[in-house]
Parts: sequence; structure tokens; C-alpha cells
Amino acid sequence: MPREISHQISISIDRKLSGLSNTTSNQQFIFKVHDGLRSHKNEAYEPKVLSIGPYHHGKPKLKKMEMHKLRYLKELLGRRGETNAERYIIALTEFEDHARKYYAEEEISRISKKGFVEMMFLDGCFVIEFLRKNFKPELQNGNDTIFQMEWLSSNIMTDLILFENQVPFFILDKLFDMTKLPDERGNLIDLAYCLCDNLGFPKGCYSSIPTNEDIIHLLDLVHKSLCSSFAEKLTEMNDFSLEFIKSTSELQQSGYGQLLP
Repeated sequence: MPREISHQISISIDRKLSGLSNTTSNQQFIFKVHDGLRSHKNEAYEPKVLSIGPYHHGKPKLKKMEMHKLRYLKELLGRRGETNAERYIIALTEFEDHARKYYAEEEISRISKKGFVEMMFLDGCFVIEFLRKNFKPELQNGNDTIFQMEWLSSNIMTDLILFENQVPFFILDKLFDMTKLPDERGNLIDLAYCLCDNLGFPKGCYSSIPTNEDIIHLLDLVHKSLCSSFAEKLTEMNDFSLEFIKSTSELQQSGYGQLLP
């Protein structure tokens, strides 16, 4: 290959490499579900009543919950004796760039700074307040439509652990710490595990609790806890042996080969 052509290719590659972030390989992202999976059962990945984060934000069928987000925020501020949300907005504005990097899809860049911070704030406060009320039922007042209608609270619970319906966990953690009352019992992970209990996950199955810094979002917390618990249970099975798992040739020799594809 002529030296001139190889030099041009080298320059082209260098330019492409320079456009990559040094932290891209280590950055955790919140992705959209691949179209191949959606084509089999699209409704399994769509929230039924609640939009959390940017991917389903503004969809007509989910707009009714926006009023409940504001109502929950008003209750939260009232419980703390606060009249406005300015200090929370100031805090989240500092984390806006970092939070954006959690999302892998290009359309996120089209959301304005104001719109993105407002969405993170309202969605984050709603998630925390819902988890609090679920964990501590005495916080549910008599006019709380969400917990009065079991079908609605149940759908919200399942929507909160959808893959595309997430906000960065550090946003939730920050808002939880800022809104926690001095006498409030439980931490954010306790509240999340209470949600899992309500969703039917086996009680006490979370034998290994990840640290807040290791958690990407709410679904990631559930996933890491369940996977680590399963792995620990396997290692505790001292009598467990893989010897009973037969190879394909052994199964064929024993007559079970007819059942194999």
C-alpha cells in the first residue's frame, strides 16, 4: 500500500479515536430495549401508567400521572415545612451533565437543561415519596388516590422496575438525603426492598446488599441483590455436585438422545 494512502487512513482513524470519550468504556448507561426484543412483545417493555425518566416522558397515555407527581411533591414539601423547591433544583442542576451521561440514546441531547432538571426532580421526588408511603403506610392520607386503588399502586410498582423507566440512582439518593426527616427510619435501599416484597420477590432473599455507589438505578439494585443472593446460595450447597449433569453423548447412549433436538 502506498505510503500516502496508509498515512491518510492513519489520520482518519486518529480523528475517530479523538472523538471518543476516555470514560466511555467505563460509563454505565440506561439504554432503550432493542427492537428485536420489542418485536416479540412490545407491551412488556412499555409503562402502563407512569413515566420515569426521558424515554417515555410526555406520552399521552401517561400524562395523568403528572398531576400525581406534583401532588406528591406538594405533600413532601409540606411535611418538611418548605414553601418552594429551589434548594433541590439548585442541587440537581449541578448534577445535570453527569445524569445525562447515564442515557445512551441521542435524543436525550434535544431535551433542554431546564426540561431535563425539572424531569429528574419531579420523577425522582415521586419515586422517593411513593417508596416512602409504601414502606410507611401511615404517610398515606385518606385522599391518596394511588393507594386507594390497588390496581394503580400495583401498576406503578411494576412500572418502577421497567428497563427504560429509570433515573440514575445517585439522583434518588441525593433527593432522599435532602428530604429525609431527622426521625425517619429506613434508608433508600430498605424502601426499595419493601417494594420488591410487594412485587412478590421472596422475602429475605437479599443476602448481599450493594453499596449506593455501585447501583446504577432502581432496577439495577434489584438485579444485583437477587443475583448475588443466588450465587451465595449455590456456594453454600456443599453437597451440590455437577457430576449428575450428563454430556450429550452419554444421554444418547442411555436412550435419551431421542429427546434431544
